[in-house]
Amino acid sequence: VADTALLSHIQNEYKNSPMQNRMMNYAIKEVTAKIARLVLPLLGGVIGMSFLYSGFHDSFVFYTFLIMVGGYIGETLFIPYERFLEVERNYFLLFLSYIPYLIVMILLILMLRISSIGLFHILLIVHSVRLVSYILIRFFVYRIYAM
Repeated sequence: VADTALLSHIQNEYKNSPMQNRMMNYAIKEVTAKIARLVLPLLGGVIGMSFLYSGFHDSFVFYTFLIMVGGYIGETLFIPYERFLEVERNYFLLFLSYIPYLIVMILLILMLRISSIGLFHILLIVHSVRLVSYILIRFFVYRIYAM
């Protein structure tokens, strides 16, 4: 919510100004840097735990946890770019970015193979496709808005 409010405030304050693009770029970099400073130490802790518990007898649970944490941390780093598209009201690009996720989820549901694929692989597929969607969002913001 705070990053959306910040970007909305910048858009309203600098509307049709030559400073708008530069201020938006600066705000996105600052928000991303703050998120990285909060999230990356957590990722380091999770990776450290993976070395510590690598000999743990129930590795399935631990590696499932790692996939979920890694996926959510990766998504968190790309959230400011999604918020930027929301503030710019460019919902078409958001929709285009989420098409791979929609296709994969529809295929998984229609194929009725979720139980045969298994929890570990389903989580890997879902988090990978979500990460692809966020990378597409980042690509669109870079390509269209030069940020």
